[in-house]
Amino acid sequence: MAGGGSAPGQRRGGRAKGTVNRRTAGLVEQLEALGLNPIAELAAASATARDQGDLANWISANKSLLPYLYPRRKAIDVTTSGGPLSLQVVTGVPETPAPPPPAALSEGEALLAELRRTIDRLP
Repeated sequence: MAGGGSAPGQRRGGRAKGTVNRRTAGLVEQLEALGLNPIAELAAASATARDQGDLANWISANKSLLPYLYPRRKAIDVTTSGGPLSLQVVTGVPETPAPPPPAALSEGEALLAELRRTIDRLP
């Protein structure tokens, strides 16, 4: 009778995570034998281009180094229900509608009414 396999989440056999294959290991050995370090050379080319003010080559060298420093971002598909999108900004400030302007108040009465509204809003 068979053993039933491995338990869920348990990994058996195969190459351990992070172990390079023979081809990659051979390439690394060849580069080391030739005394080449592509990453160091790209960094040196970037520094040289920066010092000389060669913006195009500086950008090109740094773009080549980016995958070694930061992982590539995955594309994200955005789907909607077909309706128009709306943006709602929540600030936490309570919304109070502005009162309509007084029609027949004198300047002094309008100022007094505005003062009362301001006092009512105080905590």
